[in-house]
Amino acid sequence: MASMQRPVLADEDLPAPDLVRAQLARVLESPAFKATPQRRRMLTYVVEELLAGRGNEIKGYAIGVSVFGRGDDFDPNSDPLVRLEARRLRHDLDSYYVSEGRDDPLRIAIPTGRYVPEIVDQQGEVEVGEGNVPAGSGTGDDARLPDRRALWIAGAASLAFAAVASGLWLWSHWSDSGRAGLARPTIAVLPFEVLNDNKQDQFLAAGIAGQIVADLNRFPDIRIYSPQAGFAQDASAASIEPGRQPEGSYVVAGELRSGASSINVAARLLDAETGEVLWADAYERELAPENLMLMQNEIAAGIASALGQPYGVIRSEITRAIPKPGTLSQSSYECVLRGYNFRRSYSPALYPSTLACMEQAVRTDPDYAEAWAMLGFLHFISTALSILPADPAKNFRTGAEAAQRSVEIDPRNVLGSKVLSVINHYQGNYAESERDARRALEINPHDPDTLYQLGWRLAIRGRFEEGIPLLERAIDRTVNPPPPYYHLMAIDRLMKNDGKAMLDFAQRGAVDGSALSQSLVAMAYGLLGNREAATAAIERMNQITPGYDPIARFRAHQATDEIIAAMQAALRLSPS
Repeated sequence: MASMQRPVLADEDLPAPDLVRAQLARVLESPAFKATPQRRRMLTYVVEELLAGRGNEIKGYAIGVSVFGRGDDFDPNSDPLVRLEARRLRHDLDSYYVSEGRDDPLRIAIPTGRYVPEIVDQQGEVEVGEGNVPAGSGTGDDARLPDRRALWIAGAASLAFAAVASGLWLWSHWSDSGRAGLARPTIAVLPFEVLNDNKQDQFLAAGIAGQIVADLNRFPDIRIYSPQAGFAQDASAASIEPGRQPEGSYVVAGELRSGASSINVAARLLDAETGEVLWADAYERELAPENLMLMQNEIAAGIASALGQPYGVIRSEITRAIPKPGTLSQSSYECVLRGYNFRRSYSPALYPSTLACMEQAVRTDPDYAEAWAMLGFLHFISTALSILPADPAKNFRTGAEAAQRSVEIDPRNVLGSKVLSVINHYQGNYAESERDARRALEINPHDPDTLYQLGWRLAIRGRFEEGIPLLERAIDRTVNPPPPYYHLMAIDRLMKNDGKAMLDFAQRGAVDGSALSQSLVAMAYGLLGNREAATAAIERMNQITPGYDPIARFRAHQATDEIIAAMQAALRLSPS
């Protein structure tokens, strides 16, 4: 569960400008901060404007003119440059703060939907920035929406509490709530507020909320509540029942307004206990009456994907509360979260406790499909990554049996299909592997991890024209993409002899600290002819995993002969 919302301080309580500037310099100088020169200028500009007391002037127009060199006729409503670059800058900052910047004293963040930076003490003692902007200043994307949206943002927490107090919904216990450990999340999707009397908007708002319910139900371990009836209500959503509010509860709320040529939707995820806004985003689409259903589904899918995916907002928020491993009080859901956390880093140190937790989970909950699927993955990966001495045939067989058990319990379990796909891939059954991966994507087309799995397998077999667009969609739909999402993006650039682009993707992947990622960095420098940097990357690779052989590893990953030849050529400048 998220912590209580920290107070926003007045101007006189801001950290000293030299401390903020020191943090800005720390970010800009770090190799883990992958922003382009333009986004670096943007970050510097918004921080300096905040420190100068001009937070209320940080708007899309000002950034477009001052940072990106747009003319006086620049219109941020019609030209999305600033919005797109702000979104990418948020990703750059997220990647920095989950790696090298995780222990920095201050965190600089650009809130979704706005451009005024927040500066937060990473120990949770101070939060400053956005709150010093006068209400209704229209910063960032808010300038595209009416004043009522600014009021809604300011009162989002109050709305959540008011809804509870008025009895708009009452939640029953989730099945894990009586157990020790973390509870599985429950989400109430409230009707989106319509800011005008347009009947079409009322139907569209109800349709978006209903479709969010349907799309969130595609993700495992999330229980959905919706107080509205009809309007695309999904039959699998839980009904409103009297009872106590369960642990791990969240609220999705939002508002909609149409203009002469566009539809604007603002969405928020709130902690139901504290009212803290955990995530926010804004969606603007061209108004086309003949495509309203497509637009409704696209917006709902974007919201559901951001919230429900394995590395999305909700699981990331809950994962922060996971205690150290080794206790017997872990819930089965907590064990699954540990499995996803391991998948993010593939750290050998995490493997034994994660495997033990998952074995406990299937003993405790033998009908828990997601736990069986994760157990199958863990058995498989011990051989694929040589984490522990293992019998490949036995681990593949045990992993496949556990994954098959998961899909027998729940034929729509996505992770089970993905595990069967990966096992088939490493056994050389490529057609069966693709079949299983596409079945998983058909079950949940909004899951970035499923897009990544299929894209990776197609690309490693040389089908880059099919695989890379899937990887790009996975990265675009993930707030903080796991480093492996970038590995085959780097290989694609290797095959195109584009060393600069390969280095960019390889360095994005290298935040995981793995030997594999460092080998890709070395190849990129080799492609660029930088022998000194390539040699340094090889040395780092061998420090991480002594004697690591990237060629053998990619052969084990079933890379094609053409990919292997390109890798060998790129490494010729470096010692093997």
